[in-house]
Amino acid sequence: MDSTARRHGPVQNSTGSANRSAGPSAASGDTQLEDGTPYCDAIEPDPNAAEGESILCVVREGAEPGTAADPEPEGDTPPGTPTSTAEAAPGSPSTPPSGSVTPTQAPSTETTPQSTGDTPVPPAMTTTTMPPQTSPSTSTEATLPLCPTPNETTTTSPSPTTTSVAPTCAPRTPQDSAPGSSSKDETVPDSGLSNFFGGPQTRAPVRAARLANTPDYCDTTPPNAGFVYAQWLGDRNFQCRTKVIQIGVANRQTGVYFGTIYIEEQRSVKLAWNNTAWDEALSVRVQNIIATAPGSQPLLESVQLKWELSCQYGFIIPCYNNGGAASTIGPQSALALRAGFTTTTRKGAVTPGGGSVNAQSAWRFTSTSAQASTATGTTGYTPIIRCDAGVGLRNSQGCAYTHVAPELDYTERTDLGDFLNHVRAAQDSGLPGAYGGSTLERVTPTTTIRQNRAGSCGGVTGPRGSGKTCDEYPFASTNQGARVNGPFAGSGRTFANCGIQTNNVTLNGSGSTGYSVCLIDRGQNSRAGAYLGWFYAKNRVMDGDSFHVTVR
Repeated sequence: MDSTARRHGPVQNSTGSANRSAGPSAASGDTQLEDGTPYCDAIEPDPNAAEGESILCVVREGAEPGTAADPEPEGDTPPGTPTSTAEAAPGSPSTPPSGSVTPTQAPSTETTPQSTGDTPVPPAMTTTTMPPQTSPSTSTEATLPLCPTPNETTTTSPSPTTTSVAPTCAPRTPQDSAPGSSSKDETVPDSGLSNFFGGPQTRAPVRAARLANTPDYCDTTPPNAGFVYAQWLGDRNFQCRTKVIQIGVANRQTGVYFGTIYIEEQRSVKLAWNNTAWDEALSVRVQNIIATAPGSQPLLESVQLKWELSCQYGFIIPCYNNGGAASTIGPQSALALRAGFTTTTRKGAVTPGGGSVNAQSAWRFTSTSAQASTATGTTGYTPIIRCDAGVGLRNSQGCAYTHVAPELDYTERTDLGDFLNHVRAAQDSGLPGAYGGSTLERVTPTTTIRQNRAGSCGGVTGPRGSGKTCDEYPFASTNQGARVNGPFAGSGRTFANCGIQTNNVTLNGSGSTGYSVCLIDRGQNSRAGAYLGWFYAKNRVMDGDSFHVTVR
């Protein structure tokens, strides 16, 4: 397990889940078109256009790609041998668009000859869904190496490379965890440390997500039930997204739709808690090329596709440094990109100075054709990346995705029996912080932290046993602390065997405001506080940032 935090599952970012002052919304997964590039469903016939002139367009996400043309419309058919027709259906967030193939499925190379002519018919368009969830021990997966996780280092080249087919690796399962991990529930003795409820300390069940280290959130092979198309998924330090972009071609004069190119784009961005540089990768391939008008297949296959990286911080300064090398894929023809994934990598870097700056990156695509106009746009921005040289973060500089509230996980700290039981009792009584409920927010001003301590443990006047210190929850370093007149101020509470002997708190109190105090082992209190400080640093939790606390 990571020494500071884990996630119960991938975070899904909806469009506009965070906002920036200008430009595209943060974490926007939508394709955004540049001026002059139309959506396919908005094309209107232009009688003044030249005969045979075509226009490239982008299929609006969730919209129909286009309407099949009538057989052999005069003046609308590009040169070539007629091909099969098919009607495309809209995609959905959890399945690839109709006409595309699943990301783990290699593009089909089989063709069926027509009854007349020598030109083969393209693969028939079919509606596909996510593969059924089957056991990861199938014969196909058993012959593949394990997929790398975001915490593992893989050797990549800054220049684009082409691979033949997918998948190239097998999904990770609990059985693929690091040596020493276990998928069984365990009961671990408390090593003789005091436990104010008495008895052994029970460890929470070891979860599959933890055993798999950092999950491959965008692994589309089953059983990855958390995967969603076109959504950024991940945690505080790693985000990825898989989406299908659809480029269409239509006759400018008549508006007749010729067909659709289905492009799969996979992106991932891995940040570092102690470095303001990060690793970004882009992989693209053409999944399918579907002609919906006779003779249009050669035109669709010849469309040239290109991707260029765009990244800024402070929304004005380029945030990439890779020795000046260009970061592009293409231009390559749609037909050539059907051979497999083409991948390029890039190192991002910002300079936060003495504070923090926000950055976002996007890939700009360009599609061109000798017989059609040019279509350009971006395929969606990353969630906001905040890089900082924050106070109270072990004098380090690093980056984080601030839309994710990290989870401080104490469940494997079996040397903290008193502390764990106190926080459990406090959360069970209604105080905030548990995963699935309201968060805690960090505060960094020294005065506020002192006021929180004075408002909680400062009011404990009774005797304290040898080796005991007062523990407060919510933590003194949070906005939910016990300071007088604070936004969450309320009465104090304590629990049986906590050793609190004062009339200032209520035994077994409850409610979402207020605080809890308990006398616990001095060493446990110190270790729990140090762990909290390490968590703040590794997750770049700054003043006002939210987080959860898990103790079971």
